[in-house]
Order: sequence, then structure tokens, then C-alpha cells
Amino acid sequence: MKKLLSFIFALCLIIPCGFMLTACGGGNNCQHEWSVSGYPTMQNSGYVSCSLCGQDGFSLPQLNETDYQVVGTNPDYKIYKYTKDGETFNIAYNNFEVLFDNDNGYMITNYNGNSTNVVVPETIIDVNGELPVSRISDEAFLNKTQITSISLPNGIKNISNGAFRGCSSLNSINLPEGIEFIGNYAFTNTALTEVIIPSSVTMIGNAFEDCNLQKISITFTGSYPGSVAKFGSIFGDANSNDRVPSSLKEVTITGSYDIQAYAFENAINIETIILDGAIRTINQYAFYECSGLKNVVLNNNLVEIKGCAFESCVSLEEITISKSVQTIGNAAFYQCNSLEKVYYMGSKTEWNAISIGTYNDNNAKLNNANRYYYSETAPTAVDYLNNNKQINTWHYDNNNEVLWTINETNCVDDKTFEYSHSEVELSNEYWEMLLSAKSQGMLGMLFDNDQTQIEMVTSSANKEEYAEKLANYYADVATALSVSFADGKVTLEQTADSVQLDYVEIDGEVYYTLTKTKAFTIDSTNSQIYEETITEYITVKHIYDVQ
Repeated sequence: MKKLLSFIFALCLIIPCGFMLTACGGGNNCQHEWSVSGYPTMQNSGYVSCSLCGQDGFSLPQLNETDYQVVGTNPDYKIYKYTKDGETFNIAYNNFEVLFDNDNGYMITNYNGNSTNVVVPETIIDVNGELPVSRISDEAFLNKTQITSISLPNGIKNISNGAFRGCSSLNSINLPEGIEFIGNYAFTNTALTEVIIPSSVTMIGNAFEDCNLQKISITFTGSYPGSVAKFGSIFGDANSNDRVPSSLKEVTITGSYDIQAYAFENAINIETIILDGAIRTINQYAFYECSGLKNVVLNNNLVEIKGCAFESCVSLEEITISKSVQTIGNAAFYQCNSLEKVYYMGSKTEWNAISIGTYNDNNAKLNNANRYYYSETAPTAVDYLNNNKQINTWHYDNNNEVLWTINETNCVDDKTFEYSHSEVELSNEYWEMLLSAKSQGMLGMLFDNDQTQIEMVTSSANKEEYAEKLANYYADVATALSVSFADGKVTLEQTADSVQLDYVEIDGEVYYTLTKTKAFTIDSTNSQIYEETITEYITVKHIYDVQ
């Protein structure tokens, strides 16, 4: 037979479970119903007596992990199980005071422990049995300054007014999916710097007044979906953004609700806005005069950016626009004087199909910014040349970091480029080969794997076979011409004349060039090799299988 008892240690409040009473004849005729009549603590033993006749049965030792089987590791909530003569007694050690909640669970009304990392249990045993924790009541953790982190269970639906107010050391909390309401002052005067509000939340008060948040993810911008209240409502002012803390730098909106007009107006310290939900419309003046805003990422479902939405965001440097956008209103980016980069999720054709307001040319900053079109293929040095030293492709990786923009970082030799965070140095010969091929309009032919280059090269299995073929090709016009590869150089020799050139291997291909800087060329028309000023470069490509 198992007995279930509840012991709230911090208050020394004993909550026994009920037992079935049977007729008692007293003395040896009693069929004893054993229950705890003296409850054990960490310091004192307890005892068991019959609830029918009152006869003492046996003692219970002090609560410890030797005499009792302990269930759970939470220092604020454990079940101590003691078994004797087939009887099992369960004693709940609980630092959480609870009351029955009308959501068919318990609401925590007070915390009596001293833990710094508090784990609220998913269920608690009390007079109504074992039920889930569904609510954190008003001021339940008020001024618990020692707490640094709170872990909440999945069953929480309501965080009431002032629930964690004054927890001045609290810097970490998980808000699980399922929470529907967050009350006023819930996190006032805490040390939270980052918080993620779940999509299940349908109402939120000025929960973060006097906080130093740096990042927040939230499902809507006002007090509830569709609310015309400003973003500042969650910080204490429903009518303006004056209360938005200067520490807040990044805001992510995850819901599907439109960004309301003037929602972020004059939130001057926010630097990054990310729309990561199913939002379809950004209304007029939504981010008006967000003078500190530098970077904006717009979600894949967005259809319309209304007029003046980002007007006077004077620090805005770059924006990512999804290809779902169909309309950008007049003056949407008016006076965005720092806007330099537009990362567009579609093609140039799709961009040209967007209806962009042109009244008084007040979207000029958007139209004149460097625009990068989305591509699944990384740019090459050839793309760089073909686009007049502008590479207009980009890509997202799994962490939403921009990749594949190529920038000239060494203007002295025009040869060093930055691909994301890694640099690629091109050899002098390879660079000169590209320049010469570009000047002759041969870039397409040069990088076509099935094309021979000026009838000098055929596909070969390896470098040695290629050298032999090239020598045979010129046997009739160049006596004893030989080509060899060694020590990273290609050597061309004829009688007493020779030249060594650097070559590069790229994806199973060898490239080298004969240039006037080497004072060496091949004149196939006159069937001779000579040294003099040449009139054009000769570029050589060799295809082979890398051995």
C-alpha cells in the first residue's frame, strides 16, 4: 500500500493525503491505517501512527538520500520515498507554494528557496493530487535577487503581473511555446539581455520596463496582434517609443501580423530589424526616423512596403528584400542617405517587375544602391572581369550570413579578392591571361571545357601526354620544341631558347600565358619562334585529368 504526503519545507506546512477509514475495534483488533503523524525534516525524524486507533507504529528517519529513495534532482522539488513492511510513504519536498488554478493546474504563488538556477517542475503534488503547473502568479518571485536563471515547464500558459519583478540578477529565462499571456512588469528590473517570446503569446503588457535588453524576438509589435500601440508599449509607453532602452540593438518579428503604421517610429537606437515570419505588409512610417537602423532583413512572405516605411533611416546601410515583394511605395526609402547595398532574393528580371514609387524620385537611394541578385553559384574572377569589376551575386548559408559577394581589396595589382571571410590570391600569369583573353573577347571560349584554344591544345590524360602532343603539333614549324612541367613551372624550349612560365591548376585544368612581359611568342603564320614586341597575347589552356 502506498501513502502520498506533501511537505513544504520552507514553510513547514504539512499537507497529508486522505485515507480510507475502516471500523476500528481498538488494540489488537484494529486493522491499522498507517499515516505520518510526525513529519520528518532534514534535521528531525518523524513517526507513523494509526489514523484509526492512534497507536504509534514506527519512526521515519530524517530526510536523506540513504534511508529514502529520492526521485528527481531538482533541489527545490524532490519526492522522498520510504518503504517499511510493504508500506511506501511519499513525501514531497517543495519550495514552491501553489494554489489550484482554474486552468486545471497549479499556479505558483511564492518561491521559498535560495537557488540561483531555478527549475520550475512540470507537475507538483498537492492536496488536489499531481497536476501541471499552468501559471506564475502575481509577484511570485518578487525581488528574488539571487536568481540568475529560470527554467519554465511547457505547461505554463500565464505569467502574471510582476511575476519576476526585481529579480535583478536574472539574466536567462526560457519562455516555452504555449504561453498566452505576459503581464505588466513581469520582467521589470531584471538583468535579461536577450529574450525570445513564443508565437503562442496573444497579449503582452509593459513587461520589460526598466530592462537592458539587447536582443528581442517577438511575434507582434504592440500589446496584441493588430494593436496600434507602438513597439514601446512592452517597455512602458503605448503611445511612443521613448521608453525603448538604448541597449536594444536587434529586433526580430516572427509572427504573421502586419507591421503597423508608426510601430517603430523614432526607435533611434535599434540597429537591426529582421522579419522572420509570415508578415505581408509593412505599413506607412513603420520605421520612420529610426536613425540608428543599419541593417534590415525582410521575410519571404512580404508583399508590400508602403510609402515612407523607412523614411529618414539615415544610417541604413543595407537591406535584404525577398522576391515576394510586389510593391514599394513612394518615399519608402526617402532620405536613406547611407543605403549602399540591396541584397535581392530574386533575379534582375524579377526586380524589374516590382512596382517602385517614383514620385519626385524619392526612392533614388534604393534604386541607386549596389544591387546583388541571388545565386546558387559562387562568382569567379571571370565574372568579376565580365561585370567590370562588380560581382552582383550573393547567397545565404544556414546561418543567414551573406556569402559570395566579391570585393576588390587590393587596388595595387587588381588581383586580390575577398570571398566572404577568405582571401584568394591570383597568380600574375593567371591574371594576365584573364586580362588578355578579355581584351580579345575570348573569355567564353577560354572557360568552355570542350573548346580548344587557338588550335594549340587538345584534351590529354596528363601533362606528359599534353607536352608530347604540343611538340608534335609544331614539329613541322618549330624544330625541337619541347614542353615540360616541373617545380610549378611550365618550360618551353627550342634549341638554345627557352622560357619558364607559372601555370595554375583549376578544376582539372592548367592555364598559362605567353605575354610580352616574357618577351616570348609563337608566330604560327611565319612558322617561327622569335623575341620581339608582340601585338597580342597568346593564352594557353590545357585540359587533363589530375593525377
